[in-house]
Amino acid sequence: MNDDDLMTAVRNSFTSVHVTTPVEQITRRGRALRARRRIPALAGALAVAAAAALAVTSLHPGTPRASHQPVRAENPVHGSDQQVCSPGARPR
Repeated sequence: MNDDDLMTAVRNSFTSVHVTTPVEQITRRGRALRARRRIPALAGALAVAAAAALAVTSLHPGTPRASHQPVRAENPVHGSDQQVCSPGARPR
């Protein structure tokens, strides 16, 4: 038995089977089921991407922050201990 004989035998065994459902309805239902199966996969992928982004940003040390220590003013005449400057401080 070759492929053509097999196809003929299978086709002849289904001659009494009839489908009353339109092809468009079958296609529409199949697409809806596939789309419904994709939603959890997309949500899972989005959650993994968000978790990875959060992990990268929380583990990255970032740039060092500037210290808010007073800065000594340099005065060539009186030396460096003359006055202390601090951002936002009033002069004495």
